[in-house]
Amino acid sequence: MILVVTPNPCLDRTLFVKEHRGGGRIEVEKVQEVAGGKGSNVCRVLRELGNKAVHLLFLGGYVGERVFALLEQDGIESVPVWTEAPTRVVTTVVDREWRQVVYFEPPPVIQESEEAMFLAQFQELGAKATMVLLCGSIPPSLPYFYEKVLTQSQDKLVIIDGRGPFLRTLSRYPFGLKMNREEAELTWGKPLQSENDWQQFFHFFFDRGVEVFILTLGRKGALLGTPESFYGVVAPQVEVVNPVGSGDAFLAAFTHVFYNTSSLENALRWAVAAGTCNAMVWEAGRIEKTQVEILQNVVDLRKGRSWKEFKELLE
Repeated sequence: MILVVTPNPCLDRTLFVKEHRGGGRIEVEKVQEVAGGKGSNVCRVLRELGNKAVHLLFLGGYVGERVFALLEQDGIESVPVWTEAPTRVVTTVVDREWRQVVYFEPPPVIQESEEAMFLAQFQELGAKATMVLLCGSIPPSLPYFYEKVLTQSQDKLVIIDGRGPFLRTLSRYPFGLKMNREEAELTWGKPLQSENDWQQFFHFFFDRGVEVFILTLGRKGALLGTPESFYGVVAPQVEVVNPVGSGDAFLAAFTHVFYNTSSLENALRWAVAAGTCNAMVWEAGRIEKTQVEILQNVVDLRKGRSWKEFKELLE
């Protein structure tokens, strides 16, 4: 079983309008709501690929109830830990030219007792899991959350899809880390530009026990590194509608294939194909398995001994 953990979910609400303009009355042509947050997107893609996952997350208030109902509609087995603070809403306003503005509400304040209940649920569910995915941002009220979760996951394959300086100060590191370039620089605390920057960055995590580091690079593709070798992947060129959620689709497909085959190369091909497929539609975390199967056959993957063999992806 795959356990997906989302400490900071949201309700993703999209308002479709004819055009953006400042001030005045703007008629909304359509409203779309989906259970949001990285883990929610990952679970939708895992389900489409045919893999059972259990989703553990904080939810609160009427917004949390709406998110839970949407997860149920998507057929996702969810275990909510209910909080006094309401779940946040992320509102996107998009016009007919696909120009968008996104409004992020602040994360909820999680109480110590609520965190304790979450960790107890994690321990119970984690005992049945082979892989654990820790997805997304952490509310500021939970500064040591992933540290506590990793302590309870010593015999599991854990992948963190996250960002932030806290990833440089963990006392225990997971099997895998995944982030995009912007998140990598946020985590590192400064721009990653020179060869020396990248060398220090990758080896910082490898020296601390990370076995797989995944760097997604948008339209360019992705770079996957291990202490022994690196893989560079060029993404298929398609017409992009909305790239939001492509990293989550990437993680879901990677996990699905690696969980079933233990092949990094096959997992990476499927991951890039799924991320590409997600970018071709508006809604985050939506793919078609048959389309992913087709795309993964045309993914350009190369293996090398060092990240330096794939410098063009980082330029």
